[in-house]
Amino acid sequence: MIEDNENDSDLEWENEDDACSEEWNDNEMNETGTCSIDVIKNSKKQWVSDEKYLTPVLQDDPLLYCFDENFDKSDTNNVEFEEDEFNLILKKIENLTTESENALKNNDKLLSLELKIKIFEEKEILNQRQYNRLLNDFQDYKNFVKDTFFNTAEKRELKEAEKEEIVNEDGDWEMDSYFGSYAGNEIHEQMLKDVVRTESYRDFIYHNKDIFRDKIVLDVGCGTGILSMFAAKAGASKVFSVDNSTIIKKAKKIVKENNLDHIITFFQGKIEDVILPVQKVDIIISEWMGYFLLFEGMLDSVIYARDTWLAHDGFMAPSNSEILLCAVDDENWINDQYNFWNNVYGFKMNVMKEGFLEEAQVDFAEPSSVISNITSLKKIDMNLDTVKSLDFETNFKLKFDKKGKALALLGWFDIIFSHPKGEEIKFSTGPQTTRTHWKQTAFIFQKGIEVENGTSFEGTFRCVKHPKSNRGLFIEIKFKVYQNGLEKDTFSQNFNII
Repeated sequence: MIEDNENDSDLEWENEDDACSEEWNDNEMNETGTCSIDVIKNSKKQWVSDEKYLTPVLQDDPLLYCFDENFDKSDTNNVEFEEDEFNLILKKIENLTTESENALKNNDKLLSLELKIKIFEEKEILNQRQYNRLLNDFQDYKNFVKDTFFNTAEKRELKEAEKEEIVNEDGDWEMDSYFGSYAGNEIHEQMLKDVVRTESYRDFIYHNKDIFRDKIVLDVGCGTGILSMFAAKAGASKVFSVDNSTIIKKAKKIVKENNLDHIITFFQGKIEDVILPVQKVDIIISEWMGYFLLFEGMLDSVIYARDTWLAHDGFMAPSNSEILLCAVDDENWINDQYNFWNNVYGFKMNVMKEGFLEEAQVDFAEPSSVISNITSLKKIDMNLDTVKSLDFETNFKLKFDKKGKALALLGWFDIIFSHPKGEEIKFSTGPQTTRTHWKQTAFIFQKGIEVENGTSFEGTFRCVKHPKSNRGLFIEIKFKVYQNGLEKDTFSQNFNII
């Protein structure tokens, strides 16, 4: 910016030859039509030599101080590459020019013309490259100025908003609600006391010590470290335990208390952000299952770990899972959970029922409430399935052989641990087995459906990530009611698990 001087407010020049608008003579111009920096420095023109025209209007203008130190020089290699490429094109143009002149000397006008066309083509390429480079340089400059002077506050706010882990003086870090829910003791106590869950992992690992011996194991979402310690006791040479919850601080103490800290190494953070000190691991263990198997979306992270860290001959534990479905009739449960609000000590509280039928209900179902066959909705192979394949839509058919009233569909999952050289372990979270902390998931109808021998439900079940929460699920159920093969009614209802 130029200082506004009272005696020279219109930038009038003492000598016409010193005007800014004056063109440089041919000797001062290079072949690209611009002046070199040396020509400008040695110029006698007043606007170059007189420092009064270089005095900034703004004292300590930040633009005068930022570029040398902060301008991004990370693309230096690309610039060198481009220079080499430019030189090659120039050399090619020079060679083609020589060939064209020689062709003309030999009276081969056609060849000379063809070579000139190639020269023009190469010059066009050169001009386009130079033009693109100028555009990129200008865009980089604009972005730099924008980021340096205009986006500073915005970027700072965004950075703070994106942080899920902020270390404070006490060494704690803040987490989103999902990881924060695993920070306390209560949820881990609940999971550890779930004997079906915990003993299934323990039995698979301990009954297959030959598979774990001298292997490198990755535990995704390690919690208190119980699965990591099972693996270490089974003979694993190294166990890497990853968790993004503050429970990992207690897990480190637990492992040290049990003298396994020479085998187990902890990594605080998301598995997507963690860098392990090895290229590959032999085994991945994880207790990733949520309600209705897929709630919480942790399987996405386990699949990422598999694709990133598992050796080609490695294996996953668990290895397979399956979602199952049936129809239930449990009027007592409906009355206790839903109709209860019709009369509370003589008062109506119907407003408390709002949203109940749109939400899938997680609870225990009585084994006697099952009134249909059990059908499979989705099978997952932990070695093959992708994140995309976890969203699914499938056909289903439920058959009834006795009179009743279908009030809901009930979903749960089974888990399988298998290895070609090992002992298989299974467990189920269904209503007819030992209860687990996962319970079952009920999709309650707006209105019960009368059924009898020969009734069937035939339709589709769609399950995808919830649009408002990638850890939640959106369920869409549609079916037709048949009686002895004749269509009797239709059903359609959506549910959320969030």
